[in-house]
Amino acid sequence: MRLWTFVRKPARRPRPPWSRPQLEQLEDRCCPLANYNTIALPALPGGGFNAAFAINASGQVVGDSAGLVALWQNNATHDVYDLGGSGGYAYGINDTGWIAGSMSVTDGPLHAFLWTPAVPNGTSGSMIDLTPNLSGRSEAFAINSAGQVVGSEQCTQAFVYEGGTAYDLNDIYPSPHDGWAHFYEAKGVNDHKQIVGMGTMISGGEHAFLLTDDDGVFNNGGGSFTDLGELSGGSYSFAEAVNSSGQVAGYAQVPTPKSKTNLFWNHGFF
Repeated sequence: MRLWTFVRKPARRPRPPWSRPQLEQLEDRCCPLANYNTIALPALPGGGFNAAFAINASGQVVGDSAGLVALWQNNATHDVYDLGGSGGYAYGINDTGWIAGSMSVTDGPLHAFLWTPAVPNGTSGSMIDLTPNLSGRSEAFAINSAGQVVGSEQCTQAFVYEGGTAYDLNDIYPSPHDGWAHFYEAKGVNDHKQIVGMGTMISGGEHAFLLTDDDGVFNNGGGSFTDLGELSGGSYSFAEAVNSSGQVAGYAQVPTPKSKTNLFWNHGFF
């Protein structure tokens, strides 16, 4: 399977409206529509499946190639240093080139990692295990410009990594807290002291949450939670990402039929 990324190409004379697909305009769109070229990102030696999960402002792309943590830069593929295991994935990269993801440890499961380049946006660096004392699986899903990383341990414990330590959100905010019973995944973090993820409510159901901190240090417990709710007739919602404006993307259950649909929360509203 080939992996694709998109780069801007010079505009051509527009075709008649009836000859091209139409895109629905999104609220607060950050840039005008443009034409793009498609580039196949090369695989690491051995080939196989490629997947890209994140891109930063410098155009660095991260994901996995042939089951290994991969960094693409200037159309070249780099194998990010591992923790001694057989492979992994990169899910997030900030604008300095710090990478967060999951890497298998020697004779063990996937562990959340943080990789830092030797120089900003470099292709060589060092990796640390964010949950070295955990016997089970952990994953890191996102990283912000301050190097704060969010993820999940065992798919049951949401954590934030900052200042050299991974903190369980359930220890920082023990149940019951603002109507929440448990926080089990943290999926996104922005540069404005906000984390999004999923948790269980004391009243029942699984809901997406938005945690807004008061001073940018999450482990001191000075934050407040917003329940992002659910669709009428549904029973769950999940948050996947948050941008610098506090807008959240995710999905929720659709009552009829019992399936899921993508959602966009804009300052508390679907």
